[in-house]
Amino acid sequence: MSAVEECLLVTKALYTVILNGSEKPGDEWVAQMNELFNRREAILPAIKEPFTDEEKEMGKQIITLNTQIEKALHKNRNEVQSEMGHLRSKKTNMKRYINPYDQVDRDGTFYDKRN
Repeated sequence: MSAVEECLLVTKALYTVILNGSEKPGDEWVAQMNELFNRREAILPAIKEPFTDEEKEMGKQIITLNTQIEKALHKNRNEVQSEMGHLRSKKTNMKRYINPYDQVDRDGTFYDKRN
């Protein structure tokens, strides 16, 4: 098996893992992704010219799959960031609800004006 063919197989596996795990990404999903990225990274230096017509076609498939992988990863990253923002705001709102007088200034800036 050529290095290009092996890279295509790993890229396809990476693509299926991303599509299947994108609903609820967790630690196991991230570990699978890292393992596949590391395998692909190890294969890439072995890819050398000259390429046959078959290998050129496989290269085009790798490029299209890679762009789809990048889009899915950006989407997942944005979802995680927004979820973290929501959790952060929930945390501050919960603290305000539990102790509403925690953020009140207590430096004596109350002025009593008598007429």
